[in-house]
Amino acid sequence: MAGPERIHRLRAAALVVVLVYLLAIEGVSYLVGVPATATIGVAFGLVAVGVLVLRRDRRWWRGVPIPLAALLALATISIAWSAYPAGTAVGLARTWLVVAVAVAIAAEFDWGEIVAGLATALRVVIVGSWLFELVVAVVIRRPVVPLVPPAGVDPAELGPDARPLLQWSRNELFDLLGDGRLQGLVGNATIFGFIAVLGLIVFIAELLLRPRGARLVPAVSIALAVASLLATKSTTSLAALVATAVLVGAVLIVRRQAPGRPRRIARLAIGAAAVLLAAVAILLRGPLLAVLGRSEDLTGRLGIWRTVLGLAAERPVAGHGWIGYWLPWVPPFDELVSRHGVRQLQAHSAWVDVFLQLGAIGVVVFAVVLVSMLWRAARVAERAPGLPALAAGMLPIGIGAALAAQTLVESRILVDSGLALLVLVAMAGAGGIREVPGARPR
Repeated sequence: MAGPERIHRLRAAALVVVLVYLLAIEGVSYLVGVPATATIGVAFGLVAVGVLVLRRDRRWWRGVPIPLAALLALATISIAWSAYPAGTAVGLARTWLVVAVAVAIAAEFDWGEIVAGLATALRVVIVGSWLFELVVAVVIRRPVVPLVPPAGVDPAELGPDARPLLQWSRNELFDLLGDGRLQGLVGNATIFGFIAVLGLIVFIAELLLRPRGARLVPAVSIALAVASLLATKSTTSLAALVATAVLVGAVLIVRRQAPGRPRRIARLAIGAAAVLLAAVAILLRGPLLAVLGRSEDLTGRLGIWRTVLGLAAERPVAGHGWIGYWLPWVPPFDELVSRHGVRQLQAHSAWVDVFLQLGAIGVVVFAVVLVSMLWRAARVAERAPGLPALAAGMLPIGIGAALAAQTLVESRILVDSGLALLVLVAMAGAGGIREVPGARPR
């Protein structure tokens, strides 16, 4: 193998390994434990920092959008007033290591390489999840618990009668036509469902980007992503997919209008329609949830939100201090929320979590981050030339819409793969990644 080709393949393989780690970090921790998983993350982060320091082009930082930088700065300085400064220090270390990895990816790879790496990583996680569940169902034939206890879980709780929320796999592959749900390598049907949504978005773009004779792999991947979404029976993931389809469709409608006044009118009309639909959905949430087979308390989330908002009200302006995902040994998170006897380590809403950790100031900055990310991603899609470039240009708005929709009922955008994708999409829209069709380089 020639030298340049070998280096290219090694770079591509390294990108896939990092993305698989971020996407399936729960499965990694169930396999090797939290300390080992954290050590791997620190190693990746330090390598990323080294890559950024040693780059000849030192202008990579200009690709980070100002709203995102402001949110990171606010999280960092919150250690000054944090109610748990040691916890904030740990949370900041985790946050900045993930951000360093994402920025290094944006600086080192072009958009085509990132899309290819993300598609491969999603395939690995989705296929690996089905194989894992198949082994559990055919060979082990009983629920499987993590090999190493998760943080804050007593090893005694992982016995034969472990609670369902603590099981890595519930051995429900052959019960999917009944009440069974597939949890996959990540050990959580909701998380696996969202990975399937991301896979569907990326695989469709990959299919359009490939020449006609090389579309078998993305076509099979699309089918597997759809099967995964159906197998997880995740209402929140399905809602995120619908929201993504609606926003992408809206962008395509705007794109078809003539530049200038027609496009501005189309944007205003679509924005007004979106507000109206959101209001109707809120007013009719009971019947809608009933149709989807979900309780009106959003599977216990309303109770969690009430508890967390009650604590957040004690420091409503700037919050209690950044921590990302809650550390189970840090008060008050050690006893804040428990569901079915299992301690919860997030508020199950990025908005509620940001309000708790960074207060009303943080909520405003976070809203600006999401709005600016979606706006820039939409403009990139509007400017992208025809197929196949349009498929690559639509990916930022597709992934960004899915991430934004998930913030309502999950907090994953604040950590790990969610945070990394937020950084990548924001930088793609801001022209901080090379060769994004429709983006204007900074």
